[in-house]
Amino acid sequence: MGTGSRAARDPAPTLNTAFPQSMGQRPQGYDAELKMAVDVPRQILEAKTQEAYCITRQLLRENKLSLCITAM
Repeated sequence: MGTGSRAARDPAPTLNTAFPQSMGQRPQGYDAELKMAVDVPRQILEAKTQEAYCITRQLLRENKLSLCITAM
């Protein structure tokens, strides 16, 4: 029987440890692909957020949407 939890023995991967050291040097382009895997969804989210903001402002301007914000 081992000691400690699995989470303690196997910490979550980070950008530096996502590619196992036991496999040797990271392949060419690995870091760029990893960066793109993070950046592209972030850019899409930012664009969609900006689009929603613009639509909301337009609807408010046209009085088609009453401003009703509730705190959560």
